Amino acid sequence: MIQAITFPNRIQQYNMLARRWIAELNFFNIETAFLKSQLDVCIIRLSDQTFAERLRIAIKKITKLEEDKKYSDYMLNDQFEISEQIGEELLHENESALASKQMELDYLMRNFNVEYCEVKTELFLLIKTISLQNKQLTGN
Repeated sequence: MIQAITFPNRIQQYNMLARRWIAELNFFNIETAFLKSQLDVCIIRLSDQTFAERLRIAIKKITKLEEDKKYSDYMLNDQFEISEQIGEELLHENESALASKQMELDYLMRNFNVEYCEVKTELFLLIKTISLQNKQLTGN
């Protein structure tokens, strides 16, 4: 028998999702710092200008994602704080308003992750291609 999810259980569920998304965004910081360091190395070794434009575009995409992350951080922290306060009965929030915010967050995080995966794939392939080209040029 399927049991309906009560509001307090839904709050716990929102809270757990917010924690997971916050962890994902924190990992994004670590991973993008690494990718940027690799891009810096590639730019230094760059011999083919066709890659220079692709690198500039990739860097712009990462910068855009970093801006999107700031907004996501704000939304997630707000949702997390609201759900914590509701759980501690310090705040009484409209269930449908909270659910609406959660849906917006879900959409936001899904899009963020899809865009980031695309950019990351593009960057890895670009870094790999540049590294292989440099190895061929240097004979290593």
